[in-house]
Amino acid sequence: AGGIAPLVALARGAGEPRCQRRQPGGDRKGGRHPAACGTGSRRHGRAEALGRGGSGVGGIATLVALARGGTDGQKQSATGALRNLACNADNKVAIATAGGIAPLVELARNGTDGQKEWAARALWNLAYNNAENQVAIAKAGGIAPLVALAR
Repeated sequence: AGGIAPLVALARGAGEPRCQRRQPGGDRKGGRHPAACGTGSRRHGRAEALGRGGSGVGGIATLVALARGGTDGQKQSATGALRNLACNADNKVAIATAGGIAPLVELARNGTDGQKEWAARALWNLAYNNAENQVAIAKAGGIAPLVALAR
């Protein structure tokens, strides 16, 4: 419900995500995300807002385009966003339909360490309980890079 637009904006201007949690006194933290912050976690409300089919108008297609051809930071942020969206059954189909599997496989094979990690997580979520996506990932050559990452 309205969560995709801010996520796309974040991916477009990305490097590291910034924490937007309110701090005591009403100020926003605004710093880099510490690992314990839980970027995209339910505490921030993003995963819940996105996980209810909130693909938004062109949001998934934009994220796929950024994963395919954005800057390194945009690719990593878009891949992380696709990973979160792929927790939802409807979004799994939308991501695959938008051509999202091929760029995720490519990032799992040749991306930066962070891109490889998020791409592998996104592919996991896309494949989980979705036989069509499992076949599509295999056809896109996704098995070998995932096995290599697991080693």
